[in-house]
Amino acid sequence: MSETERKKGEMIVALAQTKGIVWKACQIVGITRYQHDDWMKDDPDYRDTYKSIKEDRLDYVESKMLECIEGVTVQKGFTDEGDPIIYEVPPSERLIQFYLKTQGKGRGYIERKELTGQDGDPIQIIIGENI
Repeated sequence: MSETERKKGEMIVALAQTKGIVWKACQIVGITRYQHDDWMKDDPDYRDTYKSIKEDRLDYVESKMLECIEGVTVQKGFTDEGDPIIYEVPPSERLIQFYLKTQGKGRGYIERKELTGQDGDPIQIIIGENI
């Protein structure tokens, strides 16, 4: 196995560990961002694997967003007495709105600006020399 192929393999592992954060993976492996960019351009297998890692990250973040939309109960450790520390996170209205605006467009959940003329009439466009 060539040095380049070994580094590519290490980079794929580092990208998986860092959830696709390129600069961090490059630091772990000891390569430059430019090297990663060259591999992305020249190696379809490397590019496809990186895209798959990014899709996994998107799935993970989307699952966390949905948890925040639903509201969650989270245990964040224990007190000195050994009792669990529990946080209740209520559903996020902002994330609900964001989700509907981005994923619910087909059902009418979209904000748009509508231009009308005076009193809601159609806009009049006058084309001529005496404007």
